[in-house]
Formats: sequence, structure tokens, C-alpha cells
Amino acid sequence: SDIFDIANASGGTSNPITFSTQGSERMRIDSTGNVGVGCDPDANFEVSNSSSTTGPVIRLSNQNNSISAGGTHGSIEFFSGDDSGPADQVVSSIKSVHVATSPNYGELAFSTGSNAERMRISSAGDITSTNATTAKPVLTLENTTADANSSQLVFNKNRTATNNDILG
Repeated sequence: SDIFDIANASGGTSNPITFSTQGSERMRIDSTGNVGVGCDPDANFEVSNSSSTTGPVIRLSNQNNSISAGGTHGSIEFFSGDDSGPADQVVSSIKSVHVATSPNYGELAFSTGSNAERMRISSAGDITSTNATTAKPVLTLENTTADANSSQLVFNKNRTATNNDILG
């Protein structure tokens, strides 16, 4: 068996290109351009494994040792090529945002619309929904310091720190 092999099984136009190591197929590109890692793909990109304890993992790594606060560890962007709007553009995304140099924590920022941030999950697990126009919080779900087993829901009526409706 070959240690590494890239092949188009019979040279036809509808056969996949397969990538194999140690005689086992690891990845394929099918005739429609779909890519499968560990599987015959049913989508543009599919990753599969057969572990009974962990599912497949896709890792985005930023190997820089000095990421600035506010920099990103990685992102997933959703791009629209629809020419009916102002231009082809990223319309939404999920980013891992580096919040401080020490300790090394990340927050998840969710952006929609014209890729404006709408919600963030902090490293402490607090969830904040943000008004894209004013960039101020309109809804916050946070852990309370008085009781670690409870949370509070804050509606920022006038978007000030002292004038909130609190449930919880």
C-alpha cells in the first residue's frame, strides 16, 4: 500500500479525486466540487469522523504570540455575492475576539445585517445584545456576583448604566 496517494480512480469525468494515506482514503473532492474530509460529502464542505466520544473538530488557529486586545483569534464569515444589493460583501460573521493580553481569554462576537456586531458572549459567559446604530447594549444576561447560581436579565431602557429594568 502507498504511504500517500492522490488519484482519480478511473480517469473519468465524474469520478472523485481522492487523497489517501497508509492505504486509507482521508479526503475527496467529488465531481461537483464538494470536499469531504473523512466522508463522501453531501455539502460543499463536510468533515466527519466515527468516534463514539468526540465529534469532528474544525480548528482556526492564530499562532501570533502577541495578539492585541480587540484583535481576532479567528472568524467565520458569511459572504453574499448577490448583485441586487449595494455590493458583494460579508453579511454576517462569528469572531473570536481577544479581550486582554493576560489572561488569554476570548469572547464570541456575532455580527449580522451588513456585518455589524449584534451580540457578544463574554469570557465570563455574560451575553450582551447591542444596538448596531448606537453600539450600546440593549439587552444583557449576566451572572450576578451576589449569587453565583443565579443570573439577571437587564433591559437597558435609556441605555444608561443607572436606568435599567432588571428581572431576576
